[in-house]
Amino acid sequence: MNKIFKNRTNKLQNEIKNNQSILLSSSSDISYFTNFNFLVPEERESLLFITKNSVNLIHTSFSPINNYSHIKYLKGSFPNQLANHIDKIIKEENIEKILIDKNTLFVAELNAIKDKINILIEDYETTLIQNFRNTKEISEIDKIKKACEITSQIMTEIKDTLKPGITEIE
Repeated sequence: MNKIFKNRTNKLQNEIKNNQSILLSSSSDISYFTNFNFLVPEERESLLFITKNSVNLIHTSFSPINNYSHIKYLKGSFPNQLANHIDKIIKEENIEKILIDKNTLFVAELNAIKDKINILIEDYETTLIQNFRNTKEISEIDKIKKACEITSQIMTEIKDTLKPGITEIE
C-alpha cells in the first residue's frame, strides 16, 4: 500500500519546480496522496506540504497516521503551528514559492503563513491535482472492477428477489 502513495507523491514532486512547494489543504487530495484517514473530513486535521525533496504531513496530535517512511509527520496543525512548520522547511530547502488552493485553505492559515514567512504565495490550478486523480493506476482499476462485480452480483440477487407485494423489510 505504501508504494502506491509513494509513487503518487513522487509524481507530484516531479511536477514541482526547484525552490517551489505546494500546500494541499483539501481532505480528499491529502487522502489521495497519503492514505490519511480523516476522523471528520469537515474538520482541519491535516495539511500536506510537498517540496522537491520532502513530503510533510502536518497533522493534529489525535489524528490516526499511517507512518509511511517517505512522509515526515509533523504534529501541530493550528495556524501558527502550521506557519512554524512551513517556515522551518522553506529555510532548510531554500523554497521561494508556495502554491496553495485558495478555495480550501482557511483564511487564518493563510494569514499565519503570510505573517510568519516573507515568500511568494500563489494559487495553483486545481487541474494540477485533478489530472493526477483522473489517471487511474492498475491497482485502482482492479478495485473498480471488483466493486463492479460485487455490485452486479447484488443487483442480480435483488432482481431475483423482487416481486409484486414484497415489503421493504423483505
